[in-house]
Amino acid sequence: MNQDKPAVDPHGIDLNESVGISDSGVDETVAPAAPRMWGYWDLLYFVLFAVPAVFFVAIISAAGFMGLNLLLGWDLALENVRVQAPLVIVIQLFWWLLVFGYIYVVVTSKYDLPFGPSIGWKPLHRPATFYLLSGIALAVTVAGVSALIPRPDTTIPMEALLQDRLSVILMALFGVLVAPVAEEVVFRGFLYPVFESKHGVVTAIVLTSLPFSVLHGPQYGWQWQNLTLLFGVAIVFGIIRARTGSVVSSTLVHVAYNATLFSVLLAAGEHLKKT
Repeated sequence: MNQDKPAVDPHGIDLNESVGISDSGVDETVAPAAPRMWGYWDLLYFVLFAVPAVFFVAIISAAGFMGLNLLLGWDLALENVRVQAPLVIVIQLFWWLLVFGYIYVVVTSKYDLPFGPSIGWKPLHRPATFYLLSGIALAVTVAGVSALIPRPDTTIPMEALLQDRLSVILMALFGVLVAPVAEEVVFRGFLYPVFESKHGVVTAIVLTSLPFSVLHGPQYGWQWQNLTLLFGVAIVFGIIRARTGSVVSSTLVHVAYNATLFSVLLAAGEHLKKT
């Protein structure tokens, strides 16, 4: 038998070469390197991009609205409640688009990775209804706990924003169709893998829940009661992301959670103005 003849599989691949066997017969197998992934420097650049971007979008959106107001003769001031919800939605929508675009470029261009699987947008192992029902249960639980916590007798920005039925409907559509996807992609898709790979699952869940709560601070007047509840909600989202390995699961829970809260607000909103 010719011992020098290389082993070849039916597809024509040199097996000695594929497993790292040299001509001398020494096994030189080297474990394949793990694909490069974004890290802390990328998160820093992300913050340096996202924070100024929100102010830039806010200024451009407000200026654009005032221009249309003058051009079309709407005679609607920015303080008008009918203006505030649409303006807030426009600002957040364009800001999230910029943020999403930034993350997409980092993942696909800088690291040459497939976007969906890399951020955890993976198939579910349970029916979607399981996660939707979990989101409803979470909303009911949070509402019950919220009722037991004493609160200051002040109106928070979110309450001031949702004074008429149209504003609630517009914010509900944004809060169900856009915000959950955007927030889960950022926090549980982009931030979570970095913290998890460096510090483990528990730390990753906490470190993604803190900025999630802070992000909503302006909407809730920085009241510690609301921020604490939001932190707990984010912990649940993080646990679901960690246990399933999928951002789709936490997104569905997030969608159902927001939808439940807005549905209750609309159903019990006798105080809401009709316009």
